[in-house]
Amino acid sequence: MSKDIKSSVIRKASFSPDGDMTITFVNGKTYIYEGVSRSVFDGLLSADSAGRYFNLNINGRYPAAMVR
Repeated sequence: MSKDIKSSVIRKASFSPDGDMTITFVNGKTYIYEGVSRSVFDGLLSADSAGRYFNLNINGRYPAAMVR
């Protein structure tokens, strides 16, 4: 599942059944975050501020690897 996000920080996010979340930022960099729950992904999609939600609930809390 992939969704475009209206944010000044995040362009797109996708979620795989095995718990990997891929986030593409507006600067063009893409990261995969491992072990993310579906509720965290849904929270990102429904947040008033995706960037703030990312900083509070995702960044630094899950193993991440840059894709490109």
